[in-house]
Amino acid sequence: MKEMNRIALLFPGQGSQYVGMGKRLYDEYEVARETFEEANDVLGFDLKGLCFHGDLSELSQTENTQPALLTASVAAYRVYMEQIGIQPLLAAGHSLGEYSALVCSGALTFAEALKIVRLRGQYMQQASLAGIGKMASISQYPLDEIEQLCHFASTSEQQVRIACYNSPSQSVISGHASAVQQVAAEAAKAGAKVIELNVSAAFHSSLMEEAEAKLKAELQKYTFNKPNWPIISNVTGLPYMESADVAELLTRQMVYPVLWNQSMDYLQKQAIAVTIELGPKKVLTNLLKASLHNGSSLQAMALESKEEVEMIKQALHKSGASKPAGEKEIPGLAVIASCIAAAVSTKNRNWDSQAYQTGVAQPYREVKRMYELLESNKQEPSAEQIQLAIRMLQTVLETKKAPVEQQQAMMAKIKERAALFGAREVKEAVGVC
Repeated sequence: MKEMNRIALLFPGQGSQYVGMGKRLYDEYEVARETFEEANDVLGFDLKGLCFHGDLSELSQTENTQPALLTASVAAYRVYMEQIGIQPLLAAGHSLGEYSALVCSGALTFAEALKIVRLRGQYMQQASLAGIGKMASISQYPLDEIEQLCHFASTSEQQVRIACYNSPSQSVISGHASAVQQVAAEAAKAGAKVIELNVSAAFHSSLMEEAEAKLKAELQKYTFNKPNWPIISNVTGLPYMESADVAELLTRQMVYPVLWNQSMDYLQKQAIAVTIELGPKKVLTNLLKASLHNGSSLQAMALESKEEVEMIKQALHKSGASKPAGEKEIPGLAVIASCIAAAVSTKNRNWDSQAYQTGVAQPYREVKRMYELLESNKQEPSAEQIQLAIRMLQTVLETKKAPVEQQQAMMAKIKERAALFGAREVKEAVGVC
């Protein structure tokens, strides 16, 4: 029987947006409210209002859709970690969702990703002038025949290709509008189910080459950290081998097809027992259910409301999922992991880059490296190491200018969690701090 704590997190991409997305979590959880407020601060406009009460056509403009989906997914992830807190075995995100997966794994900060995807959306919009590009999903039609239709419909001036291999029975085509419409019409005539997608540009096609060049230059400005768990690349359908590969593969993703079906095939081969989709709708959950291997007992769930949080809690509780599969939880490591998670999820209100480097980035990376070494050796940390993690969190909270009440509540929660463990080192650390 599979271990239910072999969890993978999934993050949706464009096409999943709707007016009101994220509001149910925002209304119920402080950490979700902080996430949307942080996005407003970073972007300099009312993203929250656009998500909750805006016009769908404006929300569906890719320069808005991308930061909106990122924010909704990060808010859902932070609720997941606060309320459930089981570290995933791996994660994957569909197109834009790959950025959400990277943020939640610690490879990139939320603020950095917001800036990147806002520009990514602008580059995409600029590269696909109004009416030139289009995308459509095609279901219940053989993949090789879709590829053949794309081949015959493409010319040197008008091109169409498969942009997303979503499941064995569903693909998305992208390219010049006339060529996309030709393929869609031929497929529909042959009995396929065809749906025009609610997106504002022809993503993952040759029309994105100009945007690809601009994004490549932008991504070179950033350093990607080693993720806390493997992230599957859309371009390869496999986890990143090195953090140095992230920028290159994100760049290629602009014009390469999304190998989602291959990604889900890899996920299932890793004996994942549960997937949890974090973000609007349940598109990825439904795609996965349609492509499960024969005899699979994998449970595909989604988290977008308090009711779904409770359902996931109950399902995991009944299965006994709470610790890494087959391993005994190391008390001190659990406390350090809680400090790291709290540091990442706290909203930043300090835009002094030097202060952020010395008060957030440097101490966080130091504790993260310490945690990774201890975890790889299955070693209980000393009282001094646990104290270092707690002091790191205090420094991060102060540097990010979290309200005093929030700092006190978060530190109390960390110490309360630490008090649940009986290990001498944990008690000593909490006693000193």
